[in-house]
Amino acid sequence: MTLLRGNRKVVDEILEVRSRCFGLREVELFARLSAIEIAYKHFNPIITELLRYFPIALVACMESYFRLVIKDLIDSGEPYLSNSSGLLRTDRFDFDILKALHGQKITIGDVISRYPPISNLGHIMQLMDGLMGCDFREKLRNVHDRWEVEIEERPKQSIIRDVHETFRYVERSFQLRHIFCHEAAIEIDVNKEEIDKCVHHTSLFLKASNELVWETLFPNAPLTQADMNIASYEDYRKEQEDLALLLKKVTEVLSSKQKEKFHEANEAWRKFVEASVEVEGLAYEGGSIRPTIENGAAAQFTRERKEQVEKLFASLNEL
Repeated sequence: MTLLRGNRKVVDEILEVRSRCFGLREVELFARLSAIEIAYKHFNPIITELLRYFPIALVACMESYFRLVIKDLIDSGEPYLSNSSGLLRTDRFDFDILKALHGQKITIGDVISRYPPISNLGHIMQLMDGLMGCDFREKLRNVHDRWEVEIEERPKQSIIRDVHETFRYVERSFQLRHIFCHEAAIEIDVNKEEIDKCVHHTSLFLKASNELVWETLFPNAPLTQADMNIASYEDYRKEQEDLALLLKKVTEVLSSKQKEKFHEANEAWRKFVEASVEVEGLAYEGGSIRPTIENGAAAQFTRERKEQVEKLFASLNEL
């Protein structure tokens, strides 16, 4: 049986959602969050009705962000993939989903991240505790901004100064969102001071969460563009070295005719990669990020080539 929501298949829905976003968790977060903060900064206090929309926007930001976090953690592999087993809804799987997974149109993280409810702070804490295998709330207490400390050389201090206060107003954002979305609530006096705190503390919560997740997935990752360029090149160089060793192993078991064709194939692949990497880099022509983009693309092509050659080597050993 094919799972439908109305007349729409889940795979189509996932691909539609993906097409409307950048796909990068931190870009998604800060693009939306900064827009909310700027809008609130320039908010006209005379129009009190508009105050109702800030908790709605904040919750939308939190829900979309944490679904991307769930996806990224699961797709990064262990231990998060195994930790997500409790979130897997086998009754939601159908052949179309399995076919899309096989064709690499969507990922396991895409599928699993669609289903957990994220309608209050408790849901987020339960999800993050389970996926990360830690007390997420306690971890957030000590998270600091690496950029401020390592680049701007400011004193180290937690992003969230008062975790009880922050969690109180994050939960309040969820409560107000529910009220303003599902009720006319004309008798509620919308308190600007309370909305101030909802915006401020939800922002702190998201920034601290992103810092913690980033450091979990990419511990001690480079922060400046120059360091990112260097790190991306080192990653690419390591992939090149591994591929060179693998090619040497395969060549040793090939016949003379096979070696000639294998060499031709590798040369054709190398030219393809050079052109393909340049295509990606040209999208960032003149930008300092271009080396990182090109090195990342080259490293990915090299990893894919390694997989191909490893399969060839395995098949040759079976003969």
